[in-house]
Amino acid sequence: MSKFFYVFLIFLSLFLLLFSRPSSAQTDITVSIQVGDTIMTFSGKTSPLAQVSFLESGAVLGTTTANTAGDFNKSLLLQNPGLHTYSVFTTDTNGDVSSTVNYSVSLINGTETTLSNIILPPTINLSATDIGQGDTFKISGLTVIASTVTLFINGTSHTYSTSVGTTSEADGTWIYNFGTGGLAIGNYNIYAKTNTTGGYQSEASEILNFKIQAAFTPTSAAGTPGAPTTAVAVGEPGVTPTPEIELPALLRFFDVDGSGRIEVSEIFESVRMWVDLWRRPFVQTCDLNNDHVCNIIDFSVLMYYIGY
Repeated sequence: MSKFFYVFLIFLSLFLLLFSRPSSAQTDITVSIQVGDTIMTFSGKTSPLAQVSFLESGAVLGTTTANTAGDFNKSLLLQNPGLHTYSVFTTDTNGDVSSTVNYSVSLINGTETTLSNIILPPTINLSATDIGQGDTFKISGLTVIASTVTLFINGTSHTYSTSVGTTSEADGTWIYNFGTGGLAIGNYNIYAKTNTTGGYQSEASEILNFKIQAAFTPTSAAGTPGAPTTAVAVGEPGVTPTPEIELPALLRFFDVDGSGRIEVSEIFESVRMWVDLWRRPFVQTCDLNNDHVCNIIDFSVLMYYIGY
């Protein structure tokens, strides 16, 4: 075939690459013309010494470990030419896993295609998921060194939205102590994004849920001066109060109005929330009997407490 035809194929392949670049406009893609293997290379940043995993169609293609500065580079050899969708996530040194980022790339036979300046999402943890109104709880995780972490907090049972920021330390650790004084009782979710000093931004982290409940008010102890007392005549039986069933901590997430009970009127919303959690992998909130499995037994536990 003529030299013109080969030049045409190269320009056509470059055109396809431009339209199959990742959703993050800040991730760079380059193509190096070479003779031989078809190679897909990833390079970017995450938290120091984190393990970065690369998958396609659920199968692990390879892993690599970031260096102490959080930089990583991984080349996948012997790739088939054509369109590929690669998935990338990181596992930090605490064992926490980030959300997964997907990249669709069209590979050209006998060339190396490189995705560079990848910023993987931060990992995220909450110190508590059931929080008294006005209390402060800790949000933390690991990410790129000396980067800005922006937290996005949204109401899921009512309209609320805000964002706050913090900076990661020299080891990639980031912490934000969030005060709930201005939050109404109800359900919320939170996620984070990382922005580097070079102007690159990650995709969103895993989305976590938490609940603001009525603040705990201590009652007066018996015998405390000023506390009311009830006199019971000698020989007369005292009235024994009927014990109330206290909603276990794992079930308070499904108490939509924060009343301390799952009312019959809340059944549809509570069931919807449980099913939504059950459909998501690695979410412990739907495991109501702590057997590390979400199944019909956990659903029956939820049903048992509705109406008490």
